[in-house]
Amino acid sequence: MSAASIAIVDVRASDETHQKNEVLEGLTRPEGQKYLPTLLLYDERGLQLYDDITTSAEEYYLFPAEVLLKTHADDIVQAIHGASEGEITEGEVFLELGAGALRKTSHILSALARDIPEGSVAAPVTYYALDLDERELKRTLTELSNILEPELRGKVEMKGTYDGGIKFIEECGLWGRDAANHTVPSGHSVSPTSSTFSDGDAPSRSDSNTAPSTTETNAVKAVSIDTAPSTPDSMPAHAPLHIMLLGSSLGNFACGADTEFLKSLPLRPGSGDTLLLGLDHCQDEEKIVPAYNDAKGLTKSFVMNGLKGAGRALGDEALFDENKWEYVGRYDAHNHCHEAFYQAKYAHTIRVPETKQEISFVAGELVNVAVSRKFPSLTRSYYASWSIFFPVHRVVRGFPVHRCLISSHSTLD
Repeated sequence: MSAASIAIVDVRASDETHQKNEVLEGLTRPEGQKYLPTLLLYDERGLQLYDDITTSAEEYYLFPAEVLLKTHADDIVQAIHGASEGEITEGEVFLELGAGALRKTSHILSALARDIPEGSVAAPVTYYALDLDERELKRTLTELSNILEPELRGKVEMKGTYDGGIKFIEECGLWGRDAANHTVPSGHSVSPTSSTFSDGDAPSRSDSNTAPSTTETNAVKAVSIDTAPSTPDSMPAHAPLHIMLLGSSLGNFACGADTEFLKSLPLRPGSGDTLLLGLDHCQDEEKIVPAYNDAKGLTKSFVMNGLKGAGRALGDEALFDENKWEYVGRYDAHNHCHEAFYQAKYAHTIRVPETKQEISFVAGELVNVAVSRKFPSLTRSYYASWSIFFPVHRVVRGFPVHRCLISSHSTLD
């Protein structure tokens, strides 16, 4: 397999300042209302720990999700292209939000490759993986590329984005770009260097002007997930955009915030754009509670690692002494929601390095860091609450805890 050049495009705006302000906003709330941003959990180490949970924790009950995608990948790809009678349009873009380890993704990409005729001059489909950490994304994309390159060669081009990306799409950031010649929307910048990965090698420096190939992976550093309403008119009309959330990421939004997030997706009515959405609809408390408190302590390690991210955001990674905190998980069966908290073991105060601002915690105080909502039933009225999507295909046969939906952008009657 040829080397894969990974160019870095920075399209964030004051991300570090935004994260610091959000951490301070959450921690300066009254007792009982404090929170930390969930994104703090997903740094490079956090993504690795989360991958451990989804592969090694016996209590993790969503293993069938990958089986579902493997079993029905061809059907899913056909349903995604229902508007074009199953035909793939040259220039299509597949964008995965929260790509993670890309294991589930591999089944969709393989199905796409099977659906594209041999002998294509250039890859007619581009796949973008979006996640929160650049180095971890490079690693997982490179591993996936090494495995699937023979299948995807000339059919699917793999690239990467991270730390957001919706605004970059709105500004046409995904169309007509390559590793050597980026036209970056106003307010963003391009890194002057790139890295080259070859089979079995660690990253090394390479010429940033390396010409692109069909096996390249472009890593794009994008804006945060809090985006303005989408502007579909600014996007190219010639090719469909297919957005994928293959886990159950929508459950990490509070009720109401999920609707706002879906509305922010730049999907264009009548364009063939689709959303492939995975949802956790488990209702069994006896499965859910152990899954967030596994015997190996993987979930605890994953959550506690977020304290380092909170410290980094405020200027000192060691600001939050883990010995003063413990992980607490709670499940609200009535609202089908699991919440993760940091609980102060005893009263103490931290001091923000730059401003010397003091933030105090009382013994037993809870600081929310994550919400995981379940979707036990999805009715037409529930879709109506989202206002913009309707289901065109459901894959649920034989998989009691995970649902895969393909939706088109529309307004329900």
